[in-house]
Amino acid sequence: METLAEQTGGIVCINNNDLGDCVRKAVNDGSSFYEIAYYPDSSDWHGEFHKIIVKGTKSGIRLAYRQGYYARPEGATDPKAELQEAACQDLLTSTCVPIVAKAYSTDKPSTMKYVMGIDPATLTFASQSDGSRELALKIGVCTFDKFGKPMQFLQDSVDAKLTEKQFAALQAQHAFPHAMVFTPGPGTAAVRLLVKDAVTGEMGSVNVPYVETTAVATPPAAAGGATDKPANH
Repeated sequence: METLAEQTGGIVCINNNDLGDCVRKAVNDGSSFYEIAYYPDSSDWHGEFHKIIVKGTKSGIRLAYRQGYYARPEGATDPKAELQEAACQDLLTSTCVPIVAKAYSTDKPSTMKYVMGIDPATLTFASQSDGSRELALKIGVCTFDKFGKPMQFLQDSVDAKLTEKQFAALQAQHAFPHAMVFTPGPGTAAVRLLVKDAVTGEMGSVNVPYVETTAVATPPAAAGGATDKPANH
């Protein structure tokens, strides 16, 4: 929450049981502000993240403002860019998909397997004419250094077709499994795993501390493939 508030110019109200006091502070903080606008020099936008820095002339003041933006042409939509923004900048449009995850080492040096358990009650299993159920998910993974800076981004997709028996068993397990196998880059301190329901657009994410290990653990069986070609963020 602190990271998201800092990136968007907000303040997290913590260690305070007086909710009314928090609301008053938020109202007072938002009642007086300056609006600053500018036109970027370049019109050749390719979706890169542009950092914004605002400085004041007086000492001892705290400036709250959005830390940057993604330079995308007006009206342009890039599903990969949206998934990357949600995973690496923690800008979720919703957090309605509960996820748990655990990391396992593999027989390849520095390569890790992350097994996720996704709450099936929050996912869309579309009924088909043959009685089966179809599920479509988008998976995003972002790694971070010890300062919280995004390092790598990779994505995967799930297109599953389940029989009624498989669907019933999944509901009984209370988790849809999916695994991601990849090699985090040097300096990785944490990994964020994100899931997006392709039908509803609802998302959820979970953060997992990264600890490089040499021992090989055997994870439980999980659906999903490996994507070992992360793109630099």
